[in-house]
Amino acid sequence: MKRVYSIPLIAIIALSLVLPVLLMLPAPVVAARGNPPLAGVVCDLTALTCSDIVFANYNISVKAGEMVVSKIDGVSVTGYYFAIVFAINDTWIVSFDGSWFDLYMSKDGYSALSPDDIK
Repeated sequence: MKRVYSIPLIAIIALSLVLPVLLMLPAPVVAARGNPPLAGVVCDLTALTCSDIVFANYNISVKAGEMVVSKIDGVSVTGYYFAIVFAINDTWIVSFDGSWFDLYMSKDGYSALSPDDIK
């Protein structure tokens, strides 16, 4: 009989020691909400003006370290620069709650962070 009562007693003591530590862990904060579309834009970088934008439905091909888009949804393009669109005209697609945040590029297409995502 003593073993049966000692297991719950040990569990209660262990929980009372661990619970305060768990409650002190920081809660995750949502810094942004929304799904910004990827696009290719034709821009004059000296005048800082853009004349055309093509939104990707599926994917955009960009070489690592470059700004120039080579394909949009599998179709070859020239003269387009890579863009992540946070707003269209006066309509925000993504809303930011924090003043400091990290932006990740997803390798698997999901919003949950994974080890392969690029910061």
